[in-house]
Amino acid sequence: MDETQMRANTLSEFASVSLNDEDFEQIETQAHTIKSSAGSFGAKALSASAKVLEQQARDKQVSKDAIDECVHLATMSIKALKLRLNE
Repeated sequence: MDETQMRANTLSEFASVSLNDEDFEQIETQAHTIKSSAGSFGAKALSASAKVLEQQARDKQVSKDAIDECVHLATMSIKALKLRLNE
């Protein structure tokens, strides 16, 4: 969970900067890992959002909205999972 939050935080840094080729590769890698992790713990909405972001990065057409959505869903999914584990 902590790694997923760290990756989401890394993604959020890209939301307010002009992107270059290295940035797209980094976003693709982070999104791919989030997608896989989310799938492992059943966060379907997060996995789907990360999949969209991953494809946008491959196409070098990343939108700020896609980053924001993925980061938001990561944060909410992690909170929900932590609550469930503490029950």
